[in-house]
Amino acid sequence: MKTIKFTKSENSYYNGNGAYQKEYEELYKKLVPNSGSAQTIHGELIRAISRLSHEYYNNGNCNAAEIKFVKNEDVYSGYEDSEEEIDEVTIDPFYQKFINLILNQLIEEVHGNVIFEAIEDIEELIKEGPKEHSDYFSQKNIAKYNRLMDYVIWFVLNTEDANLPENYERD
Repeated sequence: MKTIKFTKSENSYYNGNGAYQKEYEELYKKLVPNSGSAQTIHGELIRAISRLSHEYYNNGNCNAAEIKFVKNEDVYSGYEDSEEEIDEVTIDPFYQKFINLILNQLIEEVHGNVIFEAIEDIEELIKEGPKEHSDYFSQKNIAKYNRLMDYVIWFVLNTEDANLPENYERD
């Protein structure tokens, strides 16, 4: 397998200058349908990382987070301007499905601890949310998405594609 390239700290896929930018754009056009799930693992991986990064950059992960407040049993998507104390923040099942897919597919090819750490970084960012953190969109946090995108694109470029498992929940 080829050595992985990593996006420079001052670059990002969002700004159109990721390490695999050209490959990413070609793979997206080729493998990801206009709506709904892709037909193959590679297509769904590209779709997954695209959806996760879009949610971060465009919405501050507010749709990816489910928030349960202490006094209110209801679960809400997003980080609302509420004075209520937060009991628990979880990841919306739609986005968790993408995270799980990436982890399950890459675990064998990308050294286990490395991919676990990359996934954990994304999950922590989703659960943390932008709140009042002025550094939520810092280079440090952008680098976390870049790293996961680099891993996914490297994997797609260096492994054989396959159909999605029959039990994969399509949307």
